Amino acid sequence: MTPTIGNPWGIRFMAMFHMSNDSGLFRTAEQLTAMGAVREGVKWRDGEGTVWVPLYEAKMIHQFDYRWATYEANGADSRDVELEEKMDPGYAPQPRYWVPEMEVESRLKAKGWNRGWLMGWRDICRSTDERTVIAGVIPRVGVGNPFPLFFTGTANTVLQTVFLANWNALVLDYVARQKVGGTHLTYSYLEQFPMLPPTEYSPSDLAFIIPRVLELTYTAHDLKPFAEDLGYDGPPFPWDPERRASLRAELDACYARLYRLTRDELRYILDPADVMGPDYPSETFRGLKNNEMKEFGEYRTARLVLAAWDRLEREKSLTTVAPNTSTAQVSRAAHFPATDMERALCELALGIVQHAPRIRGEQHLYAMILATTPELMPALLMVKDKDILHNRDTFRAFILPEGQRLGWRMILNHLERQGAILISDRAKQHQLSPGASQYPIRQSAEVIQQLVSYALKACDTLNEWKNSSVHIQKEDADIQRQIEVTRMIFDQEWREAA
Repeated sequence: MTPTIGNPWGIRFMAMFHMSNDSGLFRTAEQLTAMGAVREGVKWRDGEGTVWVPLYEAKMIHQFDYRWATYEANGADSRDVELEEKMDPGYAPQPRYWVPEMEVESRLKAKGWNRGWLMGWRDICRSTDERTVIAGVIPRVGVGNPFPLFFTGTANTVLQTVFLANWNALVLDYVARQKVGGTHLTYSYLEQFPMLPPTEYSPSDLAFIIPRVLELTYTAHDLKPFAEDLGYDGPPFPWDPERRASLRAELDACYARLYRLTRDELRYILDPADVMGPDYPSETFRGLKNNEMKEFGEYRTARLVLAAWDRLEREKSLTTVAPNTSTAQVSRAAHFPATDMERALCELALGIVQHAPRIRGEQHLYAMILATTPELMPALLMVKDKDILHNRDTFRAFILPEGQRLGWRMILNHLERQGAILISDRAKQHQLSPGASQYPIRQSAEVIQQLVSYALKACDTLNEWKNSSVHIQKEDADIQRQIEVTRMIFDQEWREAA
């Protein structure tokens, strides 16, 4: 691996709220109650309409776990989140303070960040801790300065995710322990860390890393925006301690390979005495080893990581220990678009944005759903234009085989990553405008424009559905049957989108 000079990730940092200087913005639950504010989930809303969001502190977060610790109801005492709470995907930790949501949004807007999640790391680190570098993904909330945030220069969530995985790798932690001399993981230390550049990751690396980071991270509903940005629209993953240990071990083994280590070098990093003998005076992860010896009667991390290494070496490929549909879905998103059909639908969706800028809001979302499920359009168009039956060849490259679905979010995320579109309202994901980057178009402009016009006509039919009944003559039984099927499919897509 050739060292990379400079800042290939375009990394930028941010301390959102200073725990001392900004304390005038903080409110406890007791103070908000006294103000007459009403609790709305994890947020509060006061009588003036101001929304107050949680202020996360570094102690609440650990590697791949933004529900590490919580405050008690008194707002003063903190404790570790219990296993039963972590197994509940609806559970969210209780913060000590809340801050005005508009203050959070103004600070993030200044950084140009419009995602529904944040990445950062713990500033405080001690040699007695299990790990020195502790980074994680958290919801879009307020954050105290002991948990600084980082932003990459890429809009590609897949690459941002492997960047996070690199932060939490044992190999990098070993380097950090050689460099960090105090109790603060400051910017100057980070500039010395040997982070892998984006070009170091192959498609197979991404397919291996991304599903594991997602499964470790997406364990509760409030990180749904992060999962969706990775192309996953399923439920949160179960909190299974045994599986999580295996997934983390596989990630550590993968990164050891990416850093070109040998097995003995990995053994040394895990426990120098394992290589040099029991009398060797050096230790690297003393806290981790001692804690696991007490809890499991063995240094479990070392065993699992080396077993994962051996498995990867034996198979000579990056494969999962327990394939499942979610892993396949995320792996697919990492390589999207991979087929001519997927590329064609991306071009059609982009055409909606480029050729129909006048439609906004709900109408834009209607058109986007139709663009990514084009098999719905012929039935809708036949209500008013039976000649569409003679133009089926126009749809040929865009109509999915029966039974196949292609999520519109996957297409939106891909086009945004490529800079082809801009999403100004990620909460609803349908305030769209053309981006600055050129996107390669293979279909002819005439075909794209024709299909865009079809999608807009189909939108008119949907509007009639919403505002009044669509009357179809009895003799058009085939059209009526297709309309009912279309209505059923679209309603399902719309419920997921709304």
